[in-house]
Amino acid sequence: IDLMHAQTDLALAGGLETQQARIAKAGRYVANAGMSLARIEIAASAAIALIGAGLTLSLLVIGAKAIEAGTLDGPLMAMLVIGGFAALEVFAPLRRGAIEMGRIAFSGRRLAALAQTEPAPDHRTIDAEGSAVELSGVTYRHGPHAAPVLENFSLSVRVGERVALTGKSGSGKSTLLSLIAGLAAPERGGIHIRDEGKRPALGLLTQQTELFRGTIAENLRIAAPDAPDAALWQALEVAELAGKIRGFPEGLAWQLGETGAGFSGGELRRLALARLVLRNPSIWLLDEPTAGMDEALAERVLANLGRHADGATMIVAAHHPREIALASRTVSLPGTKNA
Repeated sequence: IDLMHAQTDLALAGGLETQQARIAKAGRYVANAGMSLARIEIAASAAIALIGAGLTLSLLVIGAKAIEAGTLDGPLMAMLVIGGFAALEVFAPLRRGAIEMGRIAFSGRRLAALAQTEPAPDHRTIDAEGSAVELSGVTYRHGPHAAPVLENFSLSVRVGERVALTGKSGSGKSTLLSLIAGLAAPERGGIHIRDEGKRPALGLLTQQTELFRGTIAENLRIAAPDAPDAALWQALEVAELAGKIRGFPEGLAWQLGETGAGFSGGELRRLALARLVLRNPSIWLLDEPTAGMDEALAERVLANLGRHADGATMIVAAHHPREIALASRTVSLPGTKNA
């Protein structure tokens, strides 16, 4: 694809032949990998077939001797052989496992490396005093040579205050939420989070919805493992999803596939929002919470959210006027040194 889209630039820069060679090398690698997988599959299939033939032959020999000795009759002999065939079904998944062995080993090495990794130190100060969120002179950039996304940025959010972050794309709204949540560390500056310990201090709704294969209930209970069904339905009511879920024959036990089959992008986002509602943090961090919703639905969800999170601190990366209307104060991120 790069060769097709950038062939003019590559030709002018004299890199066309190099790129072609890279593609040819990748093609050979894929072809060789395919041949290796085919050999593994053939070998695994042959091994299982040989085991099956050996087991069947053994059962026939044992059964024949038992019939001659008068300890086994014909019907039991037939059941013995059929049972041997059935037992072979247990080994059928091994063929696929042999094909996937390389990928399994690679994943195992990655997990082993993660298990040995020390968690990064929290760059924030967290206690029960002061403002809900306090940023002092924060500077952050995506890479050592990149321009600062935020530079010498300071912000104070009082307990119970609702703040909307505005600004053009790339001004640092999502980055600021990640810094507060502890998902990124600033180059300079300090971040203070108030945590009274009565309930979870922070809850973050990102732009990328993360849901898992399993039931609706299992996806929601990631936020609150011991939550009763009534609490799940209440969270779904806030996200305006209860009606859809009640329409499923299985209800909360309905299986959500890896791709979220049966849900639109906006519905998947509301399901993630329902999970955050179930968590019920004291500080809500919302990144474009009404993405994928029409105007009427978005207004209902925001109204529900405002009532449910009454008294909680809320910081919203706003991409729409309706999200700004949820806040009591607006902070613009124009890309200047301070805001």
